[in-house]
Amino acid sequence: MYILRVAVCFLLAATLQCGRQPADVQVEKLRCEYHSQPLGLDVSQPRLSWNLVSHKRGVVQTGYRILVASTAERLSKNLGDLWDSGPVADHRTLHIVYAGRPLESRQSAFWKVMVWDQENRPSAWSAPASWEMGLLNDSDWQAQWIGASYSASAAESAAPLFRKSFSLTDSLVQARLYISGLGYYEASLNGKKISDHVLTPNQSNYDQRKQPTAAEPNVPAMSTTVYYETFDVTDLVAPGANVLGVILGNGWYFQRDRLEDTNIWHDTPRLLAQLEILYSDGRRQTIASDETWKTSDSPILHNGLHTGEIYDSRREQPGWDQQPFNDSRWRQAHTVRPPTGVVKAQIYPADRVIKTLPAKTRTSPEPGVQQFDLGQMISGWVRLKIKGPAGAAVKLRFIEELGPSYGQTDTYILNGKGLEIWEPRFTWHAFRYVQVLDAPQPLALDAVEGRVVNTDVDTVGSFTCSNALFNRILENYRWTQLGNMHGGVPSDCPHRERRGYTGDGQISARAAIYQFDMTLFYSKWLRDIFDAQNR
Repeated sequence: MYILRVAVCFLLAATLQCGRQPADVQVEKLRCEYHSQPLGLDVSQPRLSWNLVSHKRGVVQTGYRILVASTAERLSKNLGDLWDSGPVADHRTLHIVYAGRPLESRQSAFWKVMVWDQENRPSAWSAPASWEMGLLNDSDWQAQWIGASYSASAAESAAPLFRKSFSLTDSLVQARLYISGLGYYEASLNGKKISDHVLTPNQSNYDQRKQPTAAEPNVPAMSTTVYYETFDVTDLVAPGANVLGVILGNGWYFQRDRLEDTNIWHDTPRLLAQLEILYSDGRRQTIASDETWKTSDSPILHNGLHTGEIYDSRREQPGWDQQPFNDSRWRQAHTVRPPTGVVKAQIYPADRVIKTLPAKTRTSPEPGVQQFDLGQMISGWVRLKIKGPAGAAVKLRFIEELGPSYGQTDTYILNGKGLEIWEPRFTWHAFRYVQVLDAPQPLALDAVEGRVVNTDVDTVGSFTCSNALFNRILENYRWTQLGNMHGGVPSDCPHRERRGYTGDGQISARAAIYQFDMTLFYSKWLRDIFDAQNR
């Protein structure tokens, strides 16, 4: 009864105060499931949050009102046709659960917030934000899981190419790509990459293991999850003929690099892709992965997490993901067994190339070896610039601190067509030194650049003091923490094992939270732990 009286008093006060001077507080940084403008949510009742900003001290929120509309126009007219919370007496600004009309697959929602301060004065409305739902039901998926028929000259550790031609038939409103590729994928539309994500999708317990052992009797009892990503590709689709291209990498799904890892691999690479095009007349065209897709061998002869990539640039097929292109010699893709994992939207941060570091020095420790020093340890790979005759094979060896390489190598085979620039797609290394073996000529210092790669999380904390040693300890920690974050998993080390041991992850969690925005990263990791619990 007391709570009811408080709520009634607040509503009455809110009504009476509407004509008063606005509160000296702004509502900013609207977030839905921790994102500012999420695309492809599969949470039926998303959680909404915001920040309060004021130049005055002691400002407190005493209530809020949320409007959610189906269009930006309706929201601008203060019409919350999806949800109008009305004035709510509540101080919370985090995780307000959406309680409006049921949301449907692909639906867009536009929202804004106003609040009342401690004197019951209303704020102005916040700037609008939005979210878009993903594919909520199994029936929304027309795509099938497809794989490659490997040619006689291609090993199973190669990375296959896939392409699908299609045409636009009318005026385009929007295009969305829903896609997953196991273990990794890189997608393009008309020759342009669809995003800057790398080593994607996030690592998960994708599938039932093919070889459970007596030492791991509970492995078959684990839950399984496969993540798909959603992309706005409206600007990449062109009038007339188009091509959607995908390269598949092995990643953790087909990880058979080392003998001790034979029991953790799942199956050969596979692709699930659904491109949906909405026309101005309301029609929807769907291009889904199926056996009408074409597949071919790529220049990536081998890709492994521990053993790196072997890339033969002589086997490149220029324009393979564009039109026109003659794919008459390509093979038909075939449907494959779907992984057992529940297909869920990846709302968690992806890996990206975070920065590029130039080499500091170049030396020649022995004949035929050119060694480049990046000046510090990184996790990622290198971008190589080189010239030489066709067929020359250049090996890159990655070394920690003048210690072991842990088998980390890449091999690039030249095509002899002038300056060649290359970097791998489906592996990463941890290293400070790069040794280039058997290069056809001495390389310039800028021939090797370090590409720093990790799960992309924002920096939210900082510390500096007059003690250079303390500052350096923090800097070293930051590099170590980020270098052990790939695919949404905190690892024990980024080169030798690369495993998501929970002991290592939990020890560093508090320090990580002080430095980085780990909300989505740890949300994903907790999902991994949940999947690993025996059922």
